[in-house]
Amino acid sequence: MFSAIDKLLKTIPGLTGREIAKHLDIDKKKVNAFLSRNRHLFQQTDDFKWYQSKNREFELSFAPVSWMTQDHFEDALSERGNPFDGTYKSAIITFPKDCSLMMVAIARMLSLLNQLSSKNIAVTIDLSKSKKTSSFLNRSGFF
Repeated sequence: MFSAIDKLLKTIPGLTGREIAKHLDIDKKKVNAFLSRNRHLFQQTDDFKWYQSKNREFELSFAPVSWMTQDHFEDALSERGNPFDGTYKSAIITFPKDCSLMMVAIARMLSLLNQLSSKNIAVTIDLSKSKKTSSFLNRSGFF
């Protein structure tokens, strides 16, 4: 739902929740609930019109798996949307509890981090729930 709403508000800013639901053929309650939960990405004016937030943070989090493959990484990224659309000022990548990364997933993550950095997007990697991965990346010279 995020990608559809984000794309619509980029094209036609200033729509109400009802108008967004009508454009996307989605239940109005679901749209309004989603927008209310994501006020860090979308802002609402006093006349109930929605816009993309100015200082948006791209949030990428992964489903809990014991070993993250490149497919898990790509699925999460495609579900979340395009971090390079010009509307994000920062990004946070959060790893689930006790998650280990396959080398290909590490390479994809490093590539994404470098691309975000080259676009002057500040990046935070949250490994607080995944101490083993943090330790491995540290020993590998990742940071």
